Amino acid sequence: MTKEVDAYAAAWVGMESALGDFVAVIDPLTDDIRFFPKMLDEAVRGADVVFANNQQKPVQSWPYRAASSLFNTLYSCFNGVHLAKEAPSYRILSKTVINFILQHPQPTISYRHLPATGYRWFRPRVS
Repeated sequence: MTKEVDAYAAAWVGMESALGDFVAVIDPLTDDIRFFPKMLDEAVRGADVVFANNQQKPVQSWPYRAASSLFNTLYSCFNGVHLAKEAPSYRILSKTVINFILQHPQPTISYRHLPATGYRWFRPRVS
């Protein structure tokens, strides 16, 4: 990329270029990738979108946590979706969903606010 962009835009650029049936969006530095095979199983069984909430959250400063909490509360009030809980960035998308999002005039925004409905949620269990 020719300029610095946020993680959502960078992920979207990668998804646009992907060739497979599914695309996984993970951050190997913070996401627990042990759950990836189970997420992929859900996708292969028919889920077009599979989200997983990372159990290993990076340590954030209290101002960051406060701002994030305020943002998610306001977003939830206006849109009915709590992004941090219902649409985490650790996800697998089918090529069908990616092609659908590409039809939107601003696909990066559609991807960023991917509705948290109609998907199979994988909740990793800590053992």
